[in-house]
Amino acid sequence: MYNDAIKSKVSKLSHKLAIKPKYLIVAFINGAVILMLEIIDARIMAPYFGASIYVWTAIIGVILTALSLGYWYGGVLADKKAKKLLIADIFLLASNTLLVSRLVQDSILAFVIDNVDGLRLQAFVAAMLIFFPLNVLLGMVSPFIAEISLKDTSKAGRTVGSLFAAGTLGSIFGVFITGYFLLGVFGNSSILICLVMVLASCAIILREKPRHFVLAIALIGVVGLIIASGGLKNSYKSSYGTVVYDGDSAYSRVIVEDIQYDSTALRGLITNEPNVYQSYTYINSPEPVFAYARAFQAISQKLKDTSKSLLIGGGAYTVARDFASDHPSSKLDIVELDPKLIEIAKKYFFLDNTSNLHNIAQDGRTFLNNNDQKYNLIMMDAYSGSVPPFQLCSIE
Repeated sequence: MYNDAIKSKVSKLSHKLAIKPKYLIVAFINGAVILMLEIIDARIMAPYFGASIYVWTAIIGVILTALSLGYWYGGVLADKKAKKLLIADIFLLASNTLLVSRLVQDSILAFVIDNVDGLRLQAFVAAMLIFFPLNVLLGMVSPFIAEISLKDTSKAGRTVGSLFAAGTLGSIFGVFITGYFLLGVFGNSSILICLVMVLASCAIILREKPRHFVLAIALIGVVGLIIASGGLKNSYKSSYGTVVYDGDSAYSRVIVEDIQYDSTALRGLITNEPNVYQSYTYINSPEPVFAYARAFQAISQKLKDTSKSLLIGGGAYTVARDFASDHPSSKLDIVELDPKLIEIAKKYFFLDNTSNLHNIAQDGRTFLNNNDQKYNLIMMDAYSGSVPPFQLCSIE
């Protein structure tokens, strides 16, 4: 009786929506995956090409082109063979394509860097090679669902509208859950490998043949083993040194490299711009590397009173580390947008748990706008790539 009641409610819902709930669920998931991949794609490309408008233009343009081709070709195939098993096949192929692209993406990006000239062309070629095939497949899903569901032409508008609404709601969900939560907690590599399982799960939801279930479960099992073994982490290929850390924060892709410069061992921090080091430290010496950091140190040492000082921009916290060492009785407020950087500084840049450092996870301009404290010393060390953020360069 209970199962009959559930079936009755599902039947009424399907009639009202003019489309089966499982197809709406799949459309929602498909829309979410497309937008999640778009955000993650920028993180994948950032260490090689940066995160400029050219890179975003290439990503968005290539994905839209791929989806357009997928919509058109999916419609052509749907008219010829509108069978549910074909949608399951598309999801299985998409999940395998995503897994393969994850395995080869760093090799492809390194190849493009070495063999293609010009940032705009590099970003376009890389996006075509890595993101185009998968998004063509994801674009083919909606026409198939629409073809299967359009049994009553009097409800065509409601059917297509429900399908578009589910896909768009999925995209909205994918944007917020990825940008606000997933990237900062799990990182792009873990999310990508989980999306392989999500796409395989769609094949299970839509299965019409035993092979769909078997192949999907086998793929999910393989991915589960990869996750359990700790495989498929970020693997940026450095041109200058050895990568000791490659991970994601809520704000950027963060890379730590060890390099040799004139027989000197250095450790550098890169965030979202290739070969632009936000911070450097000597591995075997506490002395500052950058000239401006030495100037900060010299100025602070000459001041009589540094009891209340402010540093805007933490980076690898090398300036903060030197200040804490030189002025152990002075308090230094550090305004750094990305709270994960202090963890990285402690692990890789020899920052001790000094009690006189007070970290504030906030944008520097926002902090200054809302702050009414007075400081004896203010140092500005915030950078976005190779230049300070524009909002921190005004006359105030």
